[in-house]
Amino acid sequence: MKDTTPEAERLQREIIHSKTDYARAMMGIDMIESTRKVVMNSIREKKPDLSEREVVAELFVRYHGQEFSPKEIRVIKNGIINFKQP
Repeated sequence: MKDTTPEAERLQREIIHSKTDYARAMMGIDMIESTRKVVMNSIREKKPDLSEREVVAELFVRYHGQEFSPKEIRVIKNGIINFKQP
């Protein structure tokens, strides 16, 4: 769905392009982090009994599940869930 007028799009582009490279990069990072939080909250709503690491493992599957075989996904999820920091 596109509900933004051409004039509003032009103004948005103008504002974004007037920012420094650093500011634009930070905007992108903020958007990625916001999206990550929304997805993680969605996972928690559907599976409230998961641990934090299990939520992260499910996040991985949401983002990258189509890129790996079911066996590879199991191995990666287990690695995320059982990771021990040195």
